[in-house]
Amino acid sequence: MITARKLLVGCCLVVAAYIGWRFYVKFFYSTAPIIEVVGVTENNYYSGDISCCVRVRSLGKLSSVKLYLDNYEILPQKTGFGSKHWREFTVATRLLTFGMHKIRIEAIDATRNHNHNALTVQFGVDNLPLQVAFGRSETDFKVQQGKTFHLLVAANKPLKRVVLGLFSHEFVAVPESEYARIYECFVPLDCEEKPGDYGFTVTVEDFVGNRTILNGQLAVVNGSFKRQILHNINPERFAEERKLGRSEKELKDQLMEIAHKSPQTKLWRGSFYVPLNSNWVTCEFGVKRVSQERGCYTHAAIDMVGPMPRSIVWAPQDGIVVVKDRFEVTGNTIVIDHGCGVISLLCHLDQFADIAVDDKIRRGSPLGYTGKTGYATGDHLHWEMRVHNVSVDPLQWTRIDF
Repeated sequence: MITARKLLVGCCLVVAAYIGWRFYVKFFYSTAPIIEVVGVTENNYYSGDISCCVRVRSLGKLSSVKLYLDNYEILPQKTGFGSKHWREFTVATRLLTFGMHKIRIEAIDATRNHNHNALTVQFGVDNLPLQVAFGRSETDFKVQQGKTFHLLVAANKPLKRVVLGLFSHEFVAVPESEYARIYECFVPLDCEEKPGDYGFTVTVEDFVGNRTILNGQLAVVNGSFKRQILHNINPERFAEERKLGRSEKELKDQLMEIAHKSPQTKLWRGSFYVPLNSNWVTCEFGVKRVSQERGCYTHAAIDMVGPMPRSIVWAPQDGIVVVKDRFEVTGNTIVIDHGCGVISLLCHLDQFADIAVDDKIRRGSPLGYTGKTGYATGDHLHWEMRVHNVSVDPLQWTRIDF
């Protein structure tokens, strides 16, 4: 049976523990207040009014909580809070400019240490109506087999997503530059693509979910590719090259992975250089070849001869070196990823320059020397370009500013 004396002692112990705890919190507690913001998510975009709530918690009492919008205090400072504090407020985004803004909350508790914490949440505002159009006349939507279809979409503001649907595939458009409102899409036309008219759609979405669709029509024109029969291939030499290099399948698998992982941003600016100091093209793009060793195949690249054997080969544009290896068909090979699924292959090199995989490389940087490694009859450069792993005419990229 609990006596009055025991009850009194118990109450005293509880009071003493409480006082001790409050004394510890007041003079020794060093943990900063916990701040939460409800209603706004980091880097999300919003339109209209945003209903928000700030929650601040601390074991000690709070001495002040300040709330700022873009460095302007939007609610008057209050003092003498308890250990928990909730404040609801509304952000009228129509009064804010398009783009990124921030909410900042600062809280200080009433302990001797004046524990302080601050939280900044960045968010975007988008109240502009969505307006988009093709960046060039639709009469320009005519492209030969083996070329690259370059589509431009102009918008009145930055966009979340621009996707072109063509040939049962989706191609993502990227900004022309970091802050540009022109979006570019690069679509490869295979050498075997059937000539004719093809309808396509461009789906555009802004950061607050507004969507619109543009419709267009692409005319694919016959490329009229030449034919060539290869002679004077030394079977013994090619058999030796097979032993020295990795298989053609390994290169194909690597190229497929590179195209899949290519950065969704342009790593280059301007037109591409011809990677050799020569205009002597010995085999044009798209030539239908026949050889005893390889049968019938399309030469989806250009072959060039330099002014002398072992001429310097340089990077046609900025990018990242993703392959530096020897293969049975292409010999010593450099592959550069230019971003947006655009890659360059420079093959049959005699020697490599002092570069390594993952190196960032600039247009005009030396890559090596022309040679005849792999499936080659003489000293030359095999220059191939692929867009989303489809081979396209590289000379088009030297004549047009993509």
